[in-house]
Amino acid sequence: MLIPIESSPYNAESPLSAQTLPLTPAALFYVRNHGGVPDIDAAAWRLKIYGAVDHAAEWSLDQLRALPRHEVTLTMECAGNGRTLLPSAVPGTPWNLGAISTGTFAGTSLQQVLTQAGLAPNTIELIGSGADTSIVDGAREIVFERSIPIATALQPDVLLAWELNGEPLSPDHGFPVRLVVPNWYGVASIKWLTTLTATVEPFTGFYQRDRYIYTREDGTPEGQPVRAMRVRAIISGPAEGATVPGRTTRVAGKAWSGEGDITRVEISTDDGGTWATAMLDEPFANSSYAGRTWHYAWTPRSSGEQVLVVRATDSAGNTQPLVPRVNRFGYGNNVAQRVRVMVQ
Repeated sequence: MLIPIESSPYNAESPLSAQTLPLTPAALFYVRNHGGVPDIDAAAWRLKIYGAVDHAAEWSLDQLRALPRHEVTLTMECAGNGRTLLPSAVPGTPWNLGAISTGTFAGTSLQQVLTQAGLAPNTIELIGSGADTSIVDGAREIVFERSIPIATALQPDVLLAWELNGEPLSPDHGFPVRLVVPNWYGVASIKWLTTLTATVEPFTGFYQRDRYIYTREDGTPEGQPVRAMRVRAIISGPAEGATVPGRTTRVAGKAWSGEGDITRVEISTDDGGTWATAMLDEPFANSSYAGRTWHYAWTPRSSGEQVLVVRATDSAGNTQPLVPRVNRFGYGNNVAQRVRVMVQ
């Protein structure tokens, strides 16, 4: 079952045990909402294309479904995943480590509708607007909107998706159509998509300028937008607080990065004193966007409490830090996970 984190709006984590599976079942796919789930009539729904285009247009769901079908399997993570691992509380949903899931999304390439619309040559961004609204600053109601660079929008694997794991999107996951942006944190994959606006000026909406940016983080430019997922590995078993036998025990989990392929997962069984290399399982067929499952055969050398630590490295040379990344809103905190177990 999903693990509820907030009730209004509803936000829920995927259980870490589900991360041993190549694909997360749709019923266990994490849920991130900023406001209430809109009630949308699919027959009346339209996707509007506006702004710096030659041909403004509206698309019905049937018209989109008539375009070439495209599937992409990817790991999606909330930018606030791991927020509770920070040394002190910060604003935002108190995610542990379950705001991550892997699924196969199906729809059509966003490139298809943008090509037909005819983008102006000086277009720099594409703003996506959802049907949902949220209350900010205690009183102001706004539509959820976020932009992506036009070069990203034109990548063939960026989707207008209407299916997850072979089934129509559920209301919690963006029915009838959501944007899906591989390798980026989930904030870019706007649910309940209603409007795409091509713009020749940088977008400065609330969720672009005031939230989902890195601020007050050492080594990161102030105000840099949250985009690619930072490298991370998690232990899905054994669970925190579990009792394990003194004989060989399987330690397993998943690793992913939006900045490169996973090249190494290391595990420590003595709270970071020494490290060993875990075995990477085969990558997901035909997808460079899906996380890699991994495993390690651990034979404890003593009984009592032991601390397992895991960290991943990607092909861009990024390795998870052993101390948290601290910033104002707790985004992108990919500190190495620690799991305490009791060896009999």
